[in-house]
Amino acid sequence: MTDKFIPDLPALYNQTSLTAEMLNQRYQNIVEAFNRLPAPATVGSYGFSEPLTVGEPTDHSHAVTKYWAETALSSSVQQANAAQAVASSAASAAGLYRDEAQQYAAAAAQSAADSDVVVTVTAAMESHVGEADPHTQYEKKSALGTAAYTESTAYATAAQGSKADTAIQPGGNNSALNNDSGFIRSDQAPVQSVDGQTGPVDLSASYEKKRKNNLTATTNPAATDDSSAGYEPLSRWINTATGEIWLCVSAASGAANWQQASLTLDELGSAAVADIGTGAGQVPVTGDYDPAGSAATAQAYAIQRENHTGTQPLSTISDVGTAAAADVGDFEARLAAIAAEKAVTAVDVFIYDTARMDTDGGAWRVNGELPSVSIISAEISTLTIYSADDPVIPIFATHDSTGYTITSIAAKNGKIVVGTTTGVIVLDYAAGDTAVAVDYSTSTTPAIVNNAVNDVAMTILPNAPVDPATGLQIPTIAVATDGGVSVIKDDGGVVDITYTAFVNNKSNHIAFTDQGGLGWFTRDGTVYYIEYSQIPESDTTSLPDTILLHRQTSIPSGLRVLPKANGEGFVSVGTLRALAGDPAGWSSEPDRSGLHLVDLYSASSTDNGRNLSIALVSSDFNTGWMHGDIKGAWLADTTAETISEPATVADRSVNANPLNVVGTLTKSPVATGSELVAYSGFSSTNYLEQPYNADLDFGTGDFYVMGWANFLNTTSLRRLIDRRVTDESSNWFTLSFNQLTPFFYTKGSTVALTTPTSGKPISPDVIHFYVGVRNSSGVYLYVDGELWTSASGSPEDVSSAGATLVLGTDNTAAHSLPHPSWMSLWRIGAGAPTADQIKAIYESEKVLFQDNAACTLYGSSDAVTALSHDPVTDLLHVGTSAGRSVFQGLRRVDNTTDPVGAAISAVNNLTVED
Repeated sequence: MTDKFIPDLPALYNQTSLTAEMLNQRYQNIVEAFNRLPAPATVGSYGFSEPLTVGEPTDHSHAVTKYWAETALSSSVQQANAAQAVASSAASAAGLYRDEAQQYAAAAAQSAADSDVVVTVTAAMESHVGEADPHTQYEKKSALGTAAYTESTAYATAAQGSKADTAIQPGGNNSALNNDSGFIRSDQAPVQSVDGQTGPVDLSASYEKKRKNNLTATTNPAATDDSSAGYEPLSRWINTATGEIWLCVSAASGAANWQQASLTLDELGSAAVADIGTGAGQVPVTGDYDPAGSAATAQAYAIQRENHTGTQPLSTISDVGTAAAADVGDFEARLAAIAAEKAVTAVDVFIYDTARMDTDGGAWRVNGELPSVSIISAEISTLTIYSADDPVIPIFATHDSTGYTITSIAAKNGKIVVGTTTGVIVLDYAAGDTAVAVDYSTSTTPAIVNNAVNDVAMTILPNAPVDPATGLQIPTIAVATDGGVSVIKDDGGVVDITYTAFVNNKSNHIAFTDQGGLGWFTRDGTVYYIEYSQIPESDTTSLPDTILLHRQTSIPSGLRVLPKANGEGFVSVGTLRALAGDPAGWSSEPDRSGLHLVDLYSASSTDNGRNLSIALVSSDFNTGWMHGDIKGAWLADTTAETISEPATVADRSVNANPLNVVGTLTKSPVATGSELVAYSGFSSTNYLEQPYNADLDFGTGDFYVMGWANFLNTTSLRRLIDRRVTDESSNWFTLSFNQLTPFFYTKGSTVALTTPTSGKPISPDVIHFYVGVRNSSGVYLYVDGELWTSASGSPEDVSSAGATLVLGTDNTAAHSLPHPSWMSLWRIGAGAPTADQIKAIYESEKVLFQDNAACTLYGSSDAVTALSHDPVTDLLHVGTSAGRSVFQGLRRVDNTTDPVGAAISAVNNLTVED
């Protein structure tokens, strides 16, 4: 079969006996034959000399439609011309019969594949029946030929326009010409009309010109890959060996200009862990290079995709090396490291995930104003935005901030806020205003309280107004300065908060709380954490709702939080605050370094501190939650060993009152592979004790005892904790077991107040969490976060001068009621935790007693350098010189091993660290 589908007129002329119905049937047979053809492997199979340009649809249906529409147009015009020529020659042959002209016209009409044309032409012919004069026959036949031409041209126009939907294609593959998905149309070359034309119309001008590309090269393009080789501007070249993409800018003969359009890891530097260190060929890390600073010595930061499988992520980056990138966990993408050929580290880093941080889910980025996920890195005088949408992490934009000293960054709803030592810069990408200039200072209207900005934060408050220029809600911006805090409100006003904590009101590390409040560090030297539960409506110097300071001198001294001297940041999530502890301690207090987790429970902590709980996490212990006015926290260690008299067991609370070891005890993991250890081996000669400690004289006040224990089946009375004068039967308290029934017992001088001592047994040889509480209404015993038993009554004085605290047995001369199993994480404090607080503590701590549970900062360093909370995964990232520890509550679920500098940002498992 030939590649024609229009019947051949000369052949039809020789078959004068064919009727219109026969011609129509022959045409239909041809169409059906073409429809049975298989779809072409390439468009070139149907008339195109080479494949379409990149970006056109892979099914080629649009292109095939275009081809057949062009063919229909061209063939129709040609056949019409033939019909007119034949009709003209017939005029000179008077002997030709009228039915011959009818045959020609019918054939032309049939070639146009439109039955309506046959009817029209036939009607025209019938109107001239009976003309016998040859001259008249000439005129009529000529008119018939012209009519055939006109109708054929009309069909071609229809094929190009309204009838394009039914343009014939091989395999029945029909597609409307107006379906331009995937094509680049030229507005300067619209489709031409064929009305009144006598020749075919070229539709190719409506489509982007085909260019030669080399998509399978194994080398880079050269100057000789020019126009003589078929290349032209916008031709593409891919080096499959390196993954590099090149674009032709000029194809001048012998001087072709190809520009690289992508960056590989080779251009971005090395991400190999092996390249970090002090050995030959290795790049030094912080502390290993010339302290005076050398321009040739690079210090860098890493971008990491986090997982929780223990796979090592990318490390600190050098400016030279192998450009190796490690697979990170289960994530498909490989995140490249960004080389930083600088002698300083970034001052701040920020992950801006528009889908999660912006109120419209990032929909404002219709024209790609910013990547969906940006990694923003701030150096002293440069702000660099990287695109995390691309696994290579290319640079998206750079803002030269020469003349400004950058200190901090934040972003939300299309705005990037930059803190500097001379004011606040706002880069408004949503509005298209990204000029680097101070927008808020002491000289602007409105003004901020001080130009020396140390930190910035952003939030979108409920019912925030919408910016008419962007359609986005207007953020509220908090600015921590050397002279206090300024809040740039969404209505355009500014509120200054200048509360002075003893010496000054210098502020740093500011953040909005989930409850609509605002918290930050204040003071030079010994830093206080202060928090307002709501943003003030006007300028204020008023006392904050929450103050966490070095000694909590205005409230009972037991609950003390010691932020670092310079405040390495904090995290605010719900009622939880995470802070870095101060290794210097205070006065005679112990080292307070490590991670401090504070649960405020309520808006205020100034009501004697009993609404709070605190957990301390270091590289070798985890206290669990110490509630209220804590008096002692013991058995919180992570070292498995045997300890003997005269060893002591540290008190991890602020009080630092240890327990003395009597005899020998064993410390072993609470579960297979866990870090936390339990103390066991108790007997009449092996136990723990603390001499008289006036902090445990609770009088008639509220107090609690809590901890974890495994208890074996026994038929006799056993003691976990016993505090009294030896062998005395008054002014004491104990948490004990009578067979398998736990009970909490208190007694003053005469009357005992105790929970039931029988009838409510626990399951033996199972780990349980026990809390004994006494308050003004009675005594309560909780097991695993649930109220187990209770008794009502008025409390009596349990204070007793000379009383000894004993753990693991009773405080009698015989010590005859030893605990038969193990104990871990025991605490005593003033105040009475609520049932909800007890339940929360149980749920938070129980994970530490599971197999393979880690609970400390990774490595041996307790100096926390940076903190970040991932709002998507709810994971807390804690940096030290030993690496980054990742916590889910009190449990560490992952870690890295590369030192962390002054900043971390984490969103949706993507982590950036300085």
